[in-house]
Amino acid sequence: MYKIKRQMANVATLTIKLHPLTASLCSDDPISLYDESYNQLNVEQMQLLGHGTPLYVTPVGESSDGFFLLTPEPMLGVLQHHPAAKKLSIPLNVISGEQPDELEAMITTLNLTQPALQHRFQPLQSFSTLSQRVKRGQSLRVPLPTKTRLAQLAGRCNSNFK
Repeated sequence: MYKIKRQMANVATLTIKLHPLTASLCSDDPISLYDESYNQLNVEQMQLLGHGTPLYVTPVGESSDGFFLLTPEPMLGVLQHHPAAKKLSIPLNVISGEQPDELEAMITTLNLTQPALQHRFQPLQSFSTLSQRVKRGQSLRVPLPTKTRLAQLAGRCNSNFK
């Protein structure tokens, strides 16, 4: 039976690589490249995003400080490349004591089952939903990031906000 221990790790000093099974399973995933526009986010915003992104990991070996990441997490790259990376931390769910078949089941659950559920239940499924939220926020007179900034972060053009 496996155990999960929760801990925080500094983004800049975290030694982590994708688990080989995860890398094979997700090899055809579209790659999201780092974009300089992410640097516009301040440390507080980045830390909030980091805290909301727990990483499922397993130790590389018994004597190693490194981890295998069980599911791809683009936000980790965003945090690691931010100018304030040394100030940022991210939560880890460290899984230990697992058997090989349990690890395979965890990887398929995290990379197939969870995304399927998120696709079905997550309210923000498209850029048009984000656009609608911006319009709603404007009508409520809520302070919002600019459309230009949101478009940059989403990798879209301003004209997508219609």
